[in-house]
This record gives sequence, C-alpha cells and structure tokens, in this order.
Amino acid sequence: MKLRRIFAALFLAVLFSEALYARPEIRRLSHFTLWRVTEIFDGEGFDTPAAYRTLNHEGGLCLTVLERGRKERGGRWLFVTNTAPFWVEGGDFIERYRRFWIFLPDDAEIFDFEE
Repeated sequence: MKLRRIFAALFLAVLFSEALYARPEIRRLSHFTLWRVTEIFDGEGFDTPAAYRTLNHEGGLCLTVLERGRKERGGRWLFVTNTAPFWVEGGDFIERYRRFWIFLPDDAEIFDFEE
C-alpha cells in the first residue's frame, strides 16, 4: 500500500514537471519573444542566405506568427511580423510590422509576449 502511494506521487511529479516545462505550441497568430540571436530570411528554406542577423539585445525580438511553415532539421519555419523595432548586425534598424521568415529550433526558448 505504501509503495503504491510512492509510485503515484512519483507519477504525478513527473506529469506536472512535463507540463510546467513544456514549450507551448506555436500556432498562427501566436505572440512570443525570442531573446537570442536570430537569422532573418526573405524566403522559407536554407537554400538562400539570411538577409539579416539580429543582435542579442535587451528587449528581445517580439513576434507574431502569420503562418507556420514546414518542419525540418529539428525546428520549424515561421512567417512572422515583428511587433517592436530592432537592430541587426551591420547597423540597420528594422521598423515594426516587417514580415519575414525565421527558423525556430525545437530547443529554442521562447518567452511570453510583452509589449
């Protein structure tokens, strides 16, 4: 009887830890922030070089997903728009609501959207 309670407690602990640390599913019109260097592409796919590379700036890269692209190489392509301006390598300033593709690796940490 005591052993059954221990196993039940362990099962619940594993179940809740998975739920707490699981990344939310990214859907169309999802909002999130990336706090990492991100490459920005004009089209979906690695066959073209990145148009820009973001800086790892304090405010993060605030995005809204317009379309989910194909899944490949341990991640997913997302067609997004930025909801806040940001700087990229080379000194260019990207204004709000610009549309572009990013590749989001499965292990990338995303954060709740903040405006």
